[in-house]
Amino acid sequence: MSLPQLIIQVAGETLQVGFFSPLATGEANDGTNVGGGAEVFRDKTGALLNFRTLVGAGGVGAVVNGNTVEIDDNTTVAALDAHIADAANPHATDLGNLGAGVLSELNAAVTDATLDDSAAPRTPLAHGASHADGASDEIDVANLGSLSAAGADLAPLSDGAGGVSWGDPPTAAHASAHQNGGSDEVATVTPGANAIPKATGAAALAAGWTSEAAVTQHEGAIDHNALTNHDITQHRIINDAGTSTIETWSASRVDAEISAVIAGVDVKAGVDTSTCDLGNITLSGEQTLNGLLTSASRVLVVEQGAPAQNGIYVSAAGAWSRATDADDDAEVTNGNITHVLNAGSTKFKYKYILVTPDPIIVGTTSQAWEEHRDIIFGTIPGTAAEGSDARIPTQDENDALQ
Repeated sequence: MSLPQLIIQVAGETLQVGFFSPLATGEANDGTNVGGGAEVFRDKTGALLNFRTLVGAGGVGAVVNGNTVEIDDNTTVAALDAHIADAANPHATDLGNLGAGVLSELNAAVTDATLDDSAAPRTPLAHGASHADGASDEIDVANLGSLSAAGADLAPLSDGAGGVSWGDPPTAAHASAHQNGGSDEVATVTPGANAIPKATGAAALAAGWTSEAAVTQHEGAIDHNALTNHDITQHRIINDAGTSTIETWSASRVDAEISAVIAGVDVKAGVDTSTCDLGNITLSGEQTLNGLLTSASRVLVVEQGAPAQNGIYVSAAGAWSRATDADDDAEVTNGNITHVLNAGSTKFKYKYILVTPDPIIVGTTSQAWEEHRDIIFGTIPGTAAEGSDARIPTQDENDALQ
């Protein structure tokens, strides 16, 4: 016949197993074994355990209220289960108290007792302690500076002198600094698996580390073929002394620089002739200007009595009109340039620059155009051959080449 069992577990680990046995006649339920009768509770080895001091985790007991009511003589072990379930059973309350008391005390035991590594594997240990010896796991200000880096799995902190290696315990000097809020920065670290310091020594270079100096020295030996499809704007070329920087330019950067240079220059389409040296003219009808008979020609007018009339026109049998690329305020700005491109004009190859400051209002603001003679290159009769003396041609000789 099997006896009812009480099994107490904490965190999945069985702490106690025992068997119930009814009281003998005349034996009070007061936590004692009287008269050699049947014991109230035995453990799995048969040793006596009583209700009042049931041994639990960490030596913490479960207290159960006593009851002096006796169990009937005819009660048998086989009927114990029914006796417990019977509402009239005087011991039902005792057994209920037993369960509640055990549960309450074991919960307290879990909270208060020293936990081992299996129950709390992430709990840090105090210096010199281990999970096996049951020492307190609490870390406070008093022992914070002397934690074992190996036991608590903490990264070391520098003592500010000479550096430390990963896995080494902090020094006594650092313990004090840490407790008073000192810096935890590692000044220097002994080379190891967890550290990649700047390589400066021969030993480090021999171990295969690349130093800053080595990178600088080899910048000039970059394999440009290996940089295919790389964004050149992400690279810089720095000289060995490191005192100046030369940046390589991408095509977009070159275009941007060119655009910036010519931003203030507006080159207009060429003209057939100009009115330079002719003074004021009538701005209507086809006419001969500086050797060229106009015919729906582009003419640069530069010497009108009313300078606001100056500008680029298209001739006609009737009234002339301003050229479509020079009839709007936004199109006529300081720096406009045009050239005389018709060889029939005596002003052929001359260029003119608008020097009136912005803003310019077409038809209202005076337009001042400066004439500049392009440099003409050619062979001048009578000049010396290569290797002999040569002379600079006169203006007349230069003009004769037109």
